[in-house]
Amino acid sequence: MKKNDEYQALGHQIETTEKAIGVLEEQELEVMYAIDVAKKKFAAAEAELKANISGHEARIKTLKERADNLAAEVKAAQAEVVTARGPVGEPKLRVYDRIASRQQPVIVPIVHTDKCGGCHLKISGDVVSVARGKFDPIAALPTCDQCGRIVYWE
Repeated sequence: MKKNDEYQALGHQIETTEKAIGVLEEQELEVMYAIDVAKKKFAAAEAELKANISGHEARIKTLKERADNLAAEVKAAQAEVVTARGPVGEPKLRVYDRIASRQQPVIVPIVHTDKCGGCHLKISGDVVSVARGKFDPIAALPTCDQCGRIVYWE
């Protein structure tokens, strides 16, 4: 047989356990609410990321198209260069290629009557005469005495 004190102790233990269960159920509800809030935030973030991804994919597609167009333009320009170099003599092409490999622009005007448009230094009278056409400019390619660029008379 159990005494009254034992029943009170068991009642108190039941009461304490029920309070602990209540606290755990409240925590469970809070966690479930936090999960719902996190799911909403996740869905919003996922939608934003999908929009960003689709925007970037569209930009990538545009850039690929642009790269393809530029590659086609480069091929066309290279073909034009080959065509343009055809009628020019080999010695003049060597001069042009030598200058182009080390400085730009390759061909510059003569400014202020006798100065190179590239290095702005004085050009000899012979080069100015050739550039003005007093001698055959096709036979002699006028180049600056200082920087070696091809010069022409405007």
